[in-house]
Amino acid sequence: MVTRDLTRVGLENADACLVLANKYSNDPDAEDATNIMRVISIKNSCANIKWYIAFLSFYDKKSRSDPNGGCDRCKRESMTTEVIVQLMQYHNKTYLLNIPNWDWRRGDDAICVAELKLGFLAQNCLAPGFSTLLANLFTMRTYRKSESQGVNWLNDYMEGAGMEMYTEQFSPSFEKMTFAAAAELCFSRLRLLLIAVQCKGSLETHIVINPNSSTKITANTQGFFIAQSAEEAKRAALYCKRCHSNVEMHQVKLCPCVKSSQMNRAKSIFSRLLDSRSVIEPTLPVAVGTATNCLSPLIVSTSASSSHLDLAWLARGGGTGISNHLSWHGGTFQHLGGASVDGHKPPGDQSANTSCQFDATGMFHWCPERNIKTCLLDDEQPATTKNFTDHIVVCIFADYRSPIIGLRSFIMPLRASNLHLHDLKTVVLVGNLDYIKREWKTLANFPGIWVLPGSPLSKANLRSVNVNLASMCVILSSKSDNTIEDLTLADKEAILCSLNVKAMDFSDVDTTYTESSCTTIKHMTLRRDDNVSSFKRPSRNRVQNLILNKSHHQSGSTHSVDPDTPAVFYRPPRFISRNGATIPMATELAFDMNVQFLDQEDDDEGGELFMTQPFACGTAFTISVLDSLMSTAYFNESALTLIRSLVTGGSTPLLEKILAEGAGMRGGSAASTSRACRERCRLAQLTLTGNTLGKFAVQGTPFEKLFLAALREYGILIIGIYRLLRWCDLGDGSPVCHRRFVITNPPPTLPLHPTDWIFCLVPHQHILEPSQVHRV
Repeated sequence: MVTRDLTRVGLENADACLVLANKYSNDPDAEDATNIMRVISIKNSCANIKWYIAFLSFYDKKSRSDPNGGCDRCKRESMTTEVIVQLMQYHNKTYLLNIPNWDWRRGDDAICVAELKLGFLAQNCLAPGFSTLLANLFTMRTYRKSESQGVNWLNDYMEGAGMEMYTEQFSPSFEKMTFAAAAELCFSRLRLLLIAVQCKGSLETHIVINPNSSTKITANTQGFFIAQSAEEAKRAALYCKRCHSNVEMHQVKLCPCVKSSQMNRAKSIFSRLLDSRSVIEPTLPVAVGTATNCLSPLIVSTSASSSHLDLAWLARGGGTGISNHLSWHGGTFQHLGGASVDGHKPPGDQSANTSCQFDATGMFHWCPERNIKTCLLDDEQPATTKNFTDHIVVCIFADYRSPIIGLRSFIMPLRASNLHLHDLKTVVLVGNLDYIKREWKTLANFPGIWVLPGSPLSKANLRSVNVNLASMCVILSSKSDNTIEDLTLADKEAILCSLNVKAMDFSDVDTTYTESSCTTIKHMTLRRDDNVSSFKRPSRNRVQNLILNKSHHQSGSTHSVDPDTPAVFYRPPRFISRNGATIPMATELAFDMNVQFLDQEDDDEGGELFMTQPFACGTAFTISVLDSLMSTAYFNESALTLIRSLVTGGSTPLLEKILAEGAGMRGGSAASTSRACRERCRLAQLTLTGNTLGKFAVQGTPFEKLFLAALREYGILIIGIYRLLRWCDLGDGSPVCHRRFVITNPPPTLPLHPTDWIFCLVPHQHILEPSQVHRV
């Protein structure tokens, strides 16, 4: 904070300045205050400095992104010094907004480590193992094949763990291609996995993950690739269909055709820069009408500006007077003019119970603010009367004096608007009531959240919320005390809770009713209890039959399959656990070394965290995994933006500004936001069953056949496999028989197993059904 010291280190000539925080500080506010003062000092020393911030909690956000797009490191010479600083608490963000020369409309944005951490765990609830898959993508590792015969799974896992995310400009050969065609070419010819594109226009730059056929690749399009090295990713920029159509991927080098095209493209860009006399500020294309008129679609880009949007109108829930009679049809919400599927007008306010509500940005499911008393599972409303199943149990270790965890960052991905209403899982929070009340203000507008006051170490509490029927049990704890000499004691609550759940026995629990309700739950009628904001699984029977009949009719009339036609896929089967060892769990740890206490049957010989079975299987997660985000932000901030989009569920600069002003989540009308906001692709985990993917459930089928068929016929992009560690009878109650590990971006020749589950990016129109219930 001394100007003389900043001059001595040559700050003005530095490429970047990193300000690190103590993640285990006993006083996070004091730690944040110190770092904020450092940022102010740096800004005063270099008034025109460009900076961005990485936070340890969602409650502190701001970072920088280049509004003009392009290769990040290639442009650094024309930019000023960057400051990357870590903060810990969200409420300290207000002070950052007051720093001179900071303006998010110019490209300043936020990187939040805690938001990503909780987002990883949330996505892990929707697709177990995804936290490991994504964490390995931005951690730089080198893959070396192991010659050991005792760890057959380790080679497949380590090859995927060596994958990283890169950004490259497409060569001219890709121009006018659809995303699916480009992804197929990259996979088949270049051994690259294309997962998203960044489209750059004169007014906006936006990232689209697995877009539909309407998105075409142009000269300004940048691709996001998963590959083993930057040299491999470079093939996308060097590929020439004239010179490389019949050569091996290792022989793809710069040819005269691509070199000439690149020179012409550079001349074109340079001439446009010379012709422009002023800098065009990025804008937010939006047309806002009154509450009595339908609104034009709202498009939010990564470089959006708030100058064209009335935030106060959104904060008041503008547009809520618009009719919200909606129905599920073809994977989208359509206006029905107040009529039901049968064509009859629903009596009274019954239509309100069958409609979805979204927040003002349209990115998240929303409900009116609820009092925490109506969501308590206590003597007046026992948990045993709710018959929870296929839900998420969150065990929270914190009290009224603990630092804020930021549970909103965990709930938001689970309530993203690209999830269909019937895919929203009930969340049960088990922990200290005084602490949960501190965070309830940020959770009150999300539907389907229950609170059980009590200790997560109590087996009675866990039984009352049917933890054996849960789809995932997540164990969270507040920041650890760094005064503890023995670091193994820092995670004692999380470790004891994990072992406590694994030691539970449910063989004497009668699950007859539960099994019956699970298998028939999709035929129930959707209804919402306004008093407690609980929701049941909906009935899509009538509309789904129309969709399926249409799909069968089209498939019978032609041999080709339209990827935009809705199809039915099956999620992994629901397991009813007879013992706690088979309950899916995800445990957050403060220190890597403590992962050894989570799995007593793990035969690992120690070593790094990413090579342990709990991490490879997605059952353990530590904050240290995200430490490499600092270097990722420095080398490739565009890739970091994509990762953040994947895990947050769709957080936008507009929403962040609303939350920063303290307005909280505000509701909007389904008509006030574009369907494109809700129809973005979603992360899912599917099985090789049913009429769609069941034909690939043959032992030894090459992965390439599955990948290409899913992409061509359904527009589904497969990014990984979740495979059993060992071959054994699935009816065996041993936990080893149900433990799976992650394979990121499998090679085309990898043989498939019938029991494999796949990680994929599924277009919004497709329907995901639960598979049958298994008792294990």
